[in-house]
Amino acid sequence: IFFRVMEAGRMMQGCPVAGSMMYAAGVLGALYVVLILATIQSPAFAPNSLWTQAQHVMVAERSLIGSQTRDILYTPSLLQRPRPHVPWHLHARGAAQPDAPLSRTSAPRDVLHPFMKSVAQRLIVAPIILAFLGAIVGVMQHVRTSRPPSVASYSLFSADDIDLRYGTGVWATTAVVGEEDGLEEMRLTKRIDGKGMAQEITAELKAEIEEMGGPAPRLVVVEVGDNPASGAYIRNKQRAAEHCGIDSSVIKLPNTATQEELLTTVSELNNDLTVNGIIVQLPLPSHIDATVVTESVADAKDVDGLCCSNIGKVALRGQRPHLVACTPLGCLEILKRIGAPLRGKEAVVVGASNTVGIPMMLLLLQQGCTVTVCRSDTKDTASHTRNADILVVAVGVAHLVKEHWVKPGAIVIDVGINAIPDSTKKSGRRLVGDVDFEKVLPIASRITPVPGGVGPMTVAMLMKNTVQATRAQRGHLE
Repeated sequence: IFFRVMEAGRMMQGCPVAGSMMYAAGVLGALYVVLILATIQSPAFAPNSLWTQAQHVMVAERSLIGSQTRDILYTPSLLQRPRPHVPWHLHARGAAQPDAPLSRTSAPRDVLHPFMKSVAQRLIVAPIILAFLGAIVGVMQHVRTSRPPSVASYSLFSADDIDLRYGTGVWATTAVVGEEDGLEEMRLTKRIDGKGMAQEITAELKAEIEEMGGPAPRLVVVEVGDNPASGAYIRNKQRAAEHCGIDSSVIKLPNTATQEELLTTVSELNNDLTVNGIIVQLPLPSHIDATVVTESVADAKDVDGLCCSNIGKVALRGQRPHLVACTPLGCLEILKRIGAPLRGKEAVVVGASNTVGIPMMLLLLQQGCTVTVCRSDTKDTASHTRNADILVVAVGVAHLVKEHWVKPGAIVIDVGINAIPDSTKKSGRRLVGDVDFEKVLPIASRITPVPGGVGPMTVAMLMKNTVQATRAQRGHLE
């Protein structure tokens, strides 16, 4: 009971004073119980136990009945003699009744005798016992939050099209996930459906484009080389553009194209008044400086939001950037659509890249969060993430974040996309995030899966930036 009180106090993040008091009460209560256990008398030797009373009766009556002692044990009336009341604390200390006959067997003996004869010894051993009990509770808690083998084949992304709503779960660590129904319910209530949100945004943008009128917004993607992963990303962007009503096209340059040729292509698109958005698909071949190329895109057409001017204006109060980086903007949109309170919250961003980490930090600062950024050289990153109400992870390391990194009830946004071997898949690989989804799921209040989380929202924000850029270029920006 006291350990559960401690757990409840630890999870009362909204009221730290009451939570601390409850936690302290649980600690003191557990310690008190251990001290009582350390000083209690063994029932077999306590002078007021039933067996000792029977022995007292036998000693008292032996001289009268001689060899018939055996019959006394079967005479209830002899064991029902009135005894004076003795307070419970005297029982615990082994105090004999005033009229109880003394016998060799009635000497009080402690359960832990002879290791704890003095109070000092008890005070030393009692915390050790408490720590041992705490370790047992910890093991039990780990078992309760581990994924059972019986649900190993459960399809993680079987509910991509379900529109989910926000709900907190600060008691996540007490959830029983040992049954399929419990785990499925946890997935449905905690999993953030980025794909469903992206579909909603697509419908909103389509209506906005129809309302705006005129030619459809035009988006051009510049691709260098033949990277299969880049090709897949471009096809996703083209499908999303088609659903929104955006005219998209791709300019492909060979892998041997020089940096000057690429810059010339970008310059021509900057000067083309029919082009509203420009994307240079990353990564670029090693002989091309990606930073130089990114900076060559006109600010008003930089729908990726990666040029220094757009990122810099996010950092300055009172400045409004033309466009914001798509992935951080998608993360912020997720937080807003699930109704997550941001002002005054502790946010931790793991990863300090120019495309995600830095702009994400700036956006969270704008929303009133206290933000900590963890880099690859940060010491004990887990000690920072455990304080986060909002945790954004973007480092590109599969399953980096485990359950002990996450504060109970935190909102976890997993940006990473990593391919790991999986013999059950036709391709022999599957996509996972930087967060160990299965282990963190019982701890977090909401969490984005990979795939189906931040990825679709990044593409949706690209479409939103394209529409916004079109409005600005046509003079319709309010």
